[in-house]
Amino acid sequence: MSTFGVIAPSSRGDINSADIAVLENHGHKVIIHPQNHLTDNQSAGTPEQRAEAVMEVFADKSIDIVMAARGGNRVMHILPLLDFKIFKKPLIAFSDGTALLNAIYAKTGVKGFHGPTLSRISKADTTGLTQMLDILAGKPTQVDLKGCKVLNGGCARGVMVGGNLSIFTALLGTPYMPDCTGKIIFLEDIGDQLSRYDRMLMQLRLAGVFDKAAAVIFGVIHAEGDSSVTPFGFTTSDILREHTKHLKVPVICDAPFGHKGPLPTFPVGGIARIDTDAAKLFTE
Repeated sequence: MSTFGVIAPSSRGDINSADIAVLENHGHKVIIHPQNHLTDNQSAGTPEQRAEAVMEVFADKSIDIVMAARGGNRVMHILPLLDFKIFKKPLIAFSDGTALLNAIYAKTGVKGFHGPTLSRISKADTTGLTQMLDILAGKPTQVDLKGCKVLNGGCARGVMVGGNLSIFTALLGTPYMPDCTGKIIFLEDIGDQLSRYDRMLMQLRLAGVFDKAAAVIFGVIHAEGDSSVTPFGFTTSDILREHTKHLKVPVICDAPFGHKGPLPTFPVGGIARIDTDAAKLFTE
C-alpha cells in the first residue's frame, strides 16, 4: 500500500470522490492537501501558496507518491520558488505538470511519472490503471504502441523526458530544461493550431533537441483550427516528418497517448526501451 499526497500545482477544480475511491479500492491511502481548495483566479492559490504546498507534500515522510490533482496553467510560476533539495520521491502529473516533472529531473535526477492526474483516475481504462499502478510500484511494464506510424524504425534504450509539447518547448533556455542527450523524447498536445505546433517543433529542432535524442515518440497532437486567411495546408504528419526526417534514430507518430485517447504512464527520468517492430515501449 502507498500513500498518495494530492496537490494542485496548476489550476483549481473540484476533487471528485470517485477518483479517490479508485485508489482506495486498490488498497492505497489518499491525502488531499488543503491547498487544493484555494483560489487565485484560475489557479489553485497564488504561486507562493502552490509552491509551499508542493514542498510540504514532498517533505511529508508519511507520503510515498505525490500526485497532481489536475493540469491547467501556470505551474511554471512556482519553479523559481521551490527548494529542489527536498524532492526525493516521485511525482505523477500530466499536461501543465510537464514543467514540474522535467524540472525535478533536471535539478535532482529524481524520477517522476507522466501519467493520470487524480482528475482522470476514474476515467482510466483497466489497462491504463493497471500499468500506472505497476510502474508506480517499481515493476517493469509494457505499453502497446499499436496504431502508431513509424517514420524511422529501430530499437532504442534510454532515459525518457518530455510530455506536453508546448510546455516542454517553453522550458528551453531555462534552468529547468533537462539534457536531452541520449534520451527517449515523448511529446503530445491538444488545443492549438498546426502552425503553432510547427513553430514549437522548429524551436526544438533549432535548439538541437531532436539531434541529441535516442528516439522520438509523438503521441496524439490534436490541432484545432488555423487563424490564417491563407490555409496552413501542412498536416500533422507533414510537420512531424519534416522536423525529424534527418534523424537516424527511431521516430514514431500517432502513438496512443495524450490528452485525447488513452494515457499510459511514462517515466520522466526513468529508463525505457522502444521497439518499433514489436510496436511496444518497455519500462524498466
